[in-house]
Amino acid sequence: MVAVEPSRREFERLRRNVEHNRLDNVTVVRAALSDRDGFAELHIADVEHAGQNTLGRFMYPGVCEVGREAVKSLRLDRAVEELGLTRVDVIKMDIEGAEVSALRGAGLVLQRYRPVLLLEAAEQALAAQGASVSEMFELLAAFDYYVFEFDPVSGEPVPCKWSGGGEARNLVAVPGERREV
Repeated sequence: MVAVEPSRREFERLRRNVEHNRLDNVTVVRAALSDRDGFAELHIADVEHAGQNTLGRFMYPGVCEVGREAVKSLRLDRAVEELGLTRVDVIKMDIEGAEVSALRGAGLVLQRYRPVLLLEAAEQALAAQGASVSEMFELLAAFDYYVFEFDPVSGEPVPCKWSGGGEARNLVAVPGERREV
C-alpha cells in the first residue's frame, strides 16, 4: 500500500501513525499528485481544517490559510514506476480539486493496471484549479471508465447522473470491463 501526502504537517502525522500501528506494508511518499513532475505551491489550512490543504483555493468558507509550502509534484505514473509496483488495484483520491491533474498524470497506470478509483468530485474545488467535473468525466470516459455515485437511500452505487454544481460527491470509477459494481 502506498499513501501520498504533500503537506509536511500531515505527512509527519501520517508517518507517525503508520509507525505506531506497525503498518510495515505501507510506504509513505511526500508529494502532491499532479500531471507533471516538479514542484507546486501547497496552501496549508489551519489545524481545524487540516484535511483541506490545496494547490488551488480553499473550497469551504471559514478555512484559514496558515502558510504555504513548496512541495514536490509527481505524476502517479512516475510514482508507480519509481516504487516498482507491479499491481495497482485501487486508488483513493481526496485531493481538494487536484483530481483532474492527478488523473492526467496517471494515464499509463489507468491503461495498464485498470484500478478502481474512489474520488471526490467538487465543482468549486476543481474550478479553483482550472478544471471541472465534466472534464473529469470526459477524462475517465477516454480511459473507458464508468462513474458511479452512492444512492442516498440505499447507499448502493448507481450510475452517476451529474447535473453540475452542488455539493461534493464521493464517486467510484470502474474500468469498462468491470463495470458491474
